[in-house]
Amino acid sequence: MKIFLFIILISLSASRLDNLPTGRYFIVWNVGQGLWTSDVTDSSCQHFDFGGEFFPLRKMKNICSDKAQAVHLSHWDWDHIGGLARFSKGLCLAARPLGKSSRKKMKLINSLPICNLELKAK
Repeated sequence: MKIFLFIILISLSASRLDNLPTGRYFIVWNVGQGLWTSDVTDSSCQHFDFGGEFFPLRKMKNICSDKAQAVHLSHWDWDHIGGLARFSKGLCLAARPLGKSSRKKMKLINSLPICNLELKAK
């Protein structure tokens, strides 16, 4: 019963993404602990970090699937890169974390194609 009430509470408090503005806007995703924000334009989605406890991939795909997508990663913690493991394709790496990390994390980051300069400049 507690889980059911928790799900109802989360559903009622979640913001809807039906009526998004046109042009450029910025999204701060509700991911629990962690960070994930996106700068959205008509042609691209620039994601800053890509992690957290919750992954709004379906919402993000509804907004960004028809746009060029780049991810900028600040550091190696799972709460900043964990969403990459759940994202299949269509994402390029615009900025990687500095330094080295575990083999698993390095493999995840190295599997992403590097963004072209046009996408980074927009």
